[in-house]
Amino acid sequence: MLVIDKNLLVQMFRHAKDDYPNECCGVLIGESYTENSVTGFCKMANTNKQRASYRYLIDAKEHYLVDKKARADGLDIIGFYHSHPNSGACPSAYDCLHAWPAYTYLIISVDECKNTLARAWILSEDSKTLAAEEMRVV
Repeated sequence: MLVIDKNLLVQMFRHAKDDYPNECCGVLIGESYTENSVTGFCKMANTNKQRASYRYLIDAKEHYLVDKKARADGLDIIGFYHSHPNSGACPSAYDCLHAWPAYTYLIISVDECKNTLARAWILSEDSKTLAAEEMRVV
């Protein structure tokens, strides 16, 4: 189960709206000891400049630096978030193909009217699809 503070989710929605019509992306930071509890997030630059409207890419060096800081603070990277402009909050085939085990993937749907919806996903045991993960907003 992913547990996330409403205010953090609102900030991620704002990130998705600000980057619209391109995909935004970022890292979910928190505690993974009992349940995935998001205590913060880090906005990342979408480095996929050619297909930014439907693909995201996080720079490996930037990812490493965020992971290093989280660990220094006694936290973990527990997942990633990205937006789907004008599309649902469900994973694409590309999302499934590139997902890593044990991480939560929060997908934010945002449309032209700036409506937003988020759903959490986790790689299935067969490592071929992303399965819905329960999400509790507190």
